[in-house]
Amino acid sequence: MAILIDFGHMSSRMHHVAISEVSPSIGDNGKYDVDEYFSYFCHLVLQNIKSMKQQFEREYGEIVICIDAKHYWRKDIYPEYKGQRKAIKEESKIDFSSFYSRVDEFLEDMESPFPFKFLNIEKAEADDTIGVMSKELNDKKIPTIVVTSDKDMKQVLQYDYVKLYDDKDKKWEKLPKKDIPNFKIYHVLKGDASDNIFNIKQRTEFSNDFMLHLEKHMDFFYEHFDESCVMSDVKVIQSNSFVYSTIVDDFDIYKVYKTGKNKGKNKLEKNVFATIPFGDIEIYKFMEDLEVNLSKHKMYKDAYNLNEELVLFDHIPNYIHVNTKESYYKQEVSYDQQKMVNFFNKYKLKKMLGDMPMFLKIHGQEVKTSVSFDW
Repeated sequence: MAILIDFGHMSSRMHHVAISEVSPSIGDNGKYDVDEYFSYFCHLVLQNIKSMKQQFEREYGEIVICIDAKHYWRKDIYPEYKGQRKAIKEESKIDFSSFYSRVDEFLEDMESPFPFKFLNIEKAEADDTIGVMSKELNDKKIPTIVVTSDKDMKQVLQYDYVKLYDDKDKKWEKLPKKDIPNFKIYHVLKGDASDNIFNIKQRTEFSNDFMLHLEKHMDFFYEHFDESCVMSDVKVIQSNSFVYSTIVDDFDIYKVYKTGKNKGKNKLEKNVFATIPFGDIEIYKFMEDLEVNLSKHKMYKDAYNLNEELVLFDHIPNYIHVNTKESYYKQEVSYDQQKMVNFFNKYKLKKMLGDMPMFLKIHGQEVKTSVSFDW
């Protein structure tokens, strides 16, 4: 039995709550002073974990903290994955570099004192380890709870022995088994803007102005490529204003297409892509005849295949499965009371000493505390 906690989602939410409630000062670097709110952040995280233990541990067993690695396998196949976040973080008043460094230390310090398992797998996100262990435990008919506020995690509900709990809204997420295939298709078509994964129609259709510009430069392609390359790699379908290809670096306007960044030299280049409505209404309409609609345009199918690999748990690489399960099974649940006291002291959490018996429970069984206080 296991309670799989998405630490990334939980910590992100607690981070913003801590800043909101503490109102830290702005340092010389123009960022919030992490020292002023980090202890409260730690308090919020531990209180949330304690709440999960109180509600679910007796029935669902051990706590498993699922952590995002520093580098993701998805960036290997899609370099722009979460690429928009760097600029957002640079503009933010939050000192993410300092905060993440402190969180790493916090998690490392938690491992010995607390009777939890920690899954921090190279190149894997918490989504991956949760997806892997949900399937693994389900295959063994072991009841499991996934704790996250990530709505996209509903994929785990395809498993009979897995439940999904939203710790933000304090509710169980439901999705009938019959609706899961369409949920997955919808997710693939829509992408995930928060991760910089585009819907399948973005970056596939070009403005009329661009098409007129392109027609004027077709001689460029015929001059620089032989006929087979033109037909396969730089084919222009003028009848429906689509372009698909692997684009040459020497042609500036195509650099915008290739990188997705609006860094063209003039207005025309900065407005290459046509605005394509593809919200819920359009997506559900598209789903009514999925294969036919995907076949209408090669780039739709290419984008669909890429999104499928990026967002569905079915495509998590095998080595992530192997490494996750190996890490899970080799860890033994243990605790160290004295180290827990020292942990609370280090992070200025002395008021949580009264919660030690709850944290020290294993499968709901009380543990007698016997520690010394050197404060």
